[in-house]
Amino acid sequence: MRIIKVLPIVLATLLPMRDALAEPPSLAAAARSFLAALAEDQRDVASWAFDHPEREAIRFAPVRLEGARHGHLEPRAKAEGEDLLARLMSPRGYEKSKAIRLLERDLRVLESGWEQVNDFRDPERYHWAFFGEPEADSNWGFRFEGHHLSINVTAAPGRVAATLPLFLGARPRLASRGMPSAGVAALGVEERLVRELYRSLAGDQLEAATLPYKAERGHMLGQVATLADPPPKGLPRSAMTARQQALLDEFLALFTGLWNVEIAAAREAEVAAARDGLHFAFATLDQPPHDPFYVRVSGPGLLIEIDNTEDGDHLHAVWHRPGSDFGRDLMTAHVERHQTGLSGAKLARISHQVACANDECLGNQLLVSESRKSPFDRLRWPPPRWSFGPEHVRAPSTVGPLCFRSRARARGQNPARSSRPLVRYAG
Repeated sequence: MRIIKVLPIVLATLLPMRDALAEPPSLAAAARSFLAALAEDQRDVASWAFDHPEREAIRFAPVRLEGARHGHLEPRAKAEGEDLLARLMSPRGYEKSKAIRLLERDLRVLESGWEQVNDFRDPERYHWAFFGEPEADSNWGFRFEGHHLSINVTAAPGRVAATLPLFLGARPRLASRGMPSAGVAALGVEERLVRELYRSLAGDQLEAATLPYKAERGHMLGQVATLADPPPKGLPRSAMTARQQALLDEFLALFTGLWNVEIAAAREAEVAAARDGLHFAFATLDQPPHDPFYVRVSGPGLLIEIDNTEDGDHLHAVWHRPGSDFGRDLMTAHVERHQTGLSGAKLARISHQVACANDECLGNQLLVSESRKSPFDRLRWPPPRWSFGPEHVRAPSTVGPLCFRSRARARGQNPARSSRPLVRYAG
């Protein structure tokens, strides 16, 4: 009898411990929960096949965004979406993503006076796109994208999710007093570290690291969907002092630390693999109050850039894993595991099909009708300098074959209703 009386007390003690030790829902489970919270039409707008080329589209200007708009979701679905981001990222990374979105309120103030500013500069004008079914035993991915933010996730069975390329931005660079985000510098710590590292250089070090200043993002390589490793440029990490190497490592940790613990460990391992080949390059202009600058950290399989050369108050940051963006290494490994016994040539063809979404390759030149017209025309965007000519939608030769097909074709709809090609704007 005494044992029976004690048993409820033991269970009452152990059950909370069991719940506390239970693993949190997986990323796939969080994604399924989010999709289940969407209305049917929103789920349709947000869903593509995994092999659809839209999965490898990234937009550096907030136009022609695809997917379900976050601001149009029901409260429960919004909360599930925010929970998905919070599970993907570290607390610091999630807060940074929110700070970037909230800067849209500041841009409403800075750009007030034109008709559509409240809709266009909306902290909730960010879009969800899912590729494939988020299941533990299948390939799937998702994108969360809008102004100054493009988060791209690819998941494969038994592997840590790929989270590159990543695009972050900030305007204003530092929100001034009286603005909605007063005191916020979304990329301020990153800027402080690279400036401190650059100031520590002297003599041959300084000469090796310094690039000639180029305005209007003239040095930037990473405003493309993907690319190959660029040639080494700048000061090798091996030529730095121990303190300088520590500053560089601290800067890199700001990026790897954006993700949850598991993903951060995988990104740290990738950075460690490139460490011996890392180079640091920097350009700046003595022009107060912003002193515009550009920084590049590159090495085998790694490219991180921050550029603030447009007007000194508008930062773009990109992080690529050249050759393996959008989880291409995960897909290749998946093919190799499941296609044993194939000849090398056939395996290469399969890998190419994975990268090109089993559709026709159109070469390195994106074919875009009306490419001479600004995409802002229909929005009546006022600044004339925002001109998107053909040079802005031409993929560099390092990208390799680019493929696209319309979403309508992928869904079996009438292609004539939705034949607009996928455009990667670099603005």
